[in-house]
Amino acid sequence: STCPVVDNNDTIALTYPDPITSSTVTLVLPSDTTNASVNAINPESIPKDTFFSYPLGLTSFQFDTTVGATKTITLYYDLPGDPSSYTPRKYNETTKTFTTITNATITRVTYNNKAMLKLTYDITDGGTLDQDNTANGTIVDPVGLAQATVGVPETGLGRL
Repeated sequence: STCPVVDNNDTIALTYPDPITSSTVTLVLPSDTTNASVNAINPESIPKDTFFSYPLGLTSFQFDTTVGATKTITLYYDLPGDPSSYTPRKYNETTKTFTTITNATITRVTYNNKAMLKLTYDITDGGTLDQDNTANGTIVDPVGLAQATVGVPETGLGRL
């Protein structure tokens, strides 16, 4: 488990080592959230996302906040490449499906003296990105940065 570290921007940062590459993933939350936790989801425990791969797997996090509140989530991923080659995807543990997070931004930044990808988006308690779909003061969100795996589906017809 990770220990929350409150930095000087009134935020809480939680970091865990990615099980695939041992690089770090850091979740940064507003300081008025409580009971925050973050961890990796074992890629073997979930179905494949048809057209995407997750170089650092999926991150599952949860925290408590005011009922119905909207909070800005920031995740830092130790990943190479251009931010535009990644797509932020949410995993729904109930329906076992993936969807793209449409209001998110991904940028290349320096964080803790390393070049990182920064994913930022807003999530509302009880909203579409909240796993439990209930305005109950707890936000749960399995999420990951995905890369497209295939541009064209394999049809078996070969080239014409």
